Amino acid sequence: MKFITLPTYELTLPSTGEKIKYRPYVTKEEKILVMALESKDDQEIKQALGDIVSACTFEKVDISKNPFFDIQYIFLQLRIKSVGEISEIVVTCGKCEHSQPHFVKLDEIDVHYPGGKNTELEIGGVKVQMRYPTADTLLRIKNSETVDETFRAIASHIVSITTEEEVHYNTIDTEKDFVEFAENLTPIDYQKIQEFFTMIPSVSHMVTWKCVGKNEDGSTCDESNYLYIDGLTNFFL
Repeated sequence: MKFITLPTYELTLPSTGEKIKYRPYVTKEEKILVMALESKDDQEIKQALGDIVSACTFEKVDISKNPFFDIQYIFLQLRIKSVGEISEIVVTCGKCEHSQPHFVKLDEIDVHYPGGKNTELEIGGVKVQMRYPTADTLLRIKNSETVDETFRAIASHIVSITTEEEVHYNTIDTEKDFVEFAENLTPIDYQKIQEFFTMIPSVSHMVTWKCVGKNEDGSTCDESNYLYIDGLTNFFL
């Protein structure tokens, strides 16, 4: 039984610039995500996050297809509209280890592009067009037990390879060829692809604060601290 009509808002997808509608998440959805976070199971968290983002964007966004920074950004907007623009986190001084609350303004957080917005790489005399990784790919790389698994995960995000003669597109039929391409790169060239994955866009924020802890003589520590926060848990709180 429902008596409340949820408001709808509009946001712009960072990866494409497309405008989509969304609604706040509701208590039962929040409960599912809390339980997933408490489980500390990556797959459960991904599933819960994907279900909530899909439902709240009226199935316009798919966690298995959209870049993960899209998902992070969307969830941040959901958190703002569902709970509020302020999130309280606990920070710890690097000098005296005093812990204190700190309030983060979530509406000041945005997507950062440490590697820029160019997804084309010059490698070994050819142009390699990449696509940003999804949550699935990042988990595959994180949980890879063999080098082959890592190569396959990375190669799956090569869109095309352009030579002087033609463009080769990555499809189901050519997947093996693209894995072989990655395996036969020199370490220097392969490092360019690895750097692409380590410099992907993300929703992140730098927190700064002054420690109010007390020294043994009763004076205030007053140490200047900073903390780089990046990830679902920080923004969910």
